[in-house]
This record gives sequence, C-alpha cells and structure tokens, in this order.
Amino acid sequence: MGENRRGVRATLFRCRLGGSPEVEFPLWDLPDRRMRVGDTLERVIHKMRLTCTGPGRYEVFFWDKQLIHEYAQVEGGKRDVARLVKVKSRDGLHAIELYYRRGMLDSIRDSAGRIIELERDAEGGCAS
Repeated sequence: MGENRRGVRATLFRCRLGGSPEVEFPLWDLPDRRMRVGDTLERVIHKMRLTCTGPGRYEVFFWDKQLIHEYAQVEGGKRDVARLVKVKSRDGLHAIELYYRRGMLDSIRDSAGRIIELERDAEGGCAS
C-alpha cells in the first residue's frame, strides 16, 4: 500500500490470511503502482479478488468460500497496514466484525450480535 519507509513505491500488495502464507497481488499494471478506489486485482491460483473500496480500505473475495474479508487502516495502527475488520458472507446477511483500539484487536462482534471483549496484560498481549 503506497510507499514504504524509504519513500519507494511498493510493487506488491501483501495479504496475510490467518495461518496461511501471505498472498501477493502485483501492482505493476496499475498507474503509479497504487490501488485507487474501484481498482480490482485477481489471484486466480488462490481463487481471490482484491478490490480497493475506499482510501485505506480493501475487500478480498474468496471464490471458493463465498466469503468477503474487509480490511482497513485502524486508529493507532501502522500507516501502511490494513487490518481485518470484517468477515461476511457474500449476501451480507452474516458477518463477524473486529474492532481495534490503539492498533490492537479490542473486541469481536459475531453475526448474532454477541460481543467478545479482549483483556490485555501489561505487555499488551491477550490476558487469559
């Protein structure tokens, strides 16, 4: 996303998906190697489509699972990192939302509206 710390334009959009290795979307064919609102990139081998939905906001659609992951820059997070903020069904009827505070996951709301709040220890890790 955008420029790295040295001011060099990124040539790849990297997407980390849980325990899987990260998936890279090359930006070479885009003007200025930057995604703009409405731009779409596909990784056929991974059955995924990446769409820029707004400044600092992205959606990854998984063809085989019919799921959409929404990513956004979060308050207190790194400027060049978009965090997973929502997982929803293709029809939008079911969704899990993730909320962040100071760049760290703070709470999760499931599709039934239940909320899980995370407690942090002194080092910022999840407390048991």
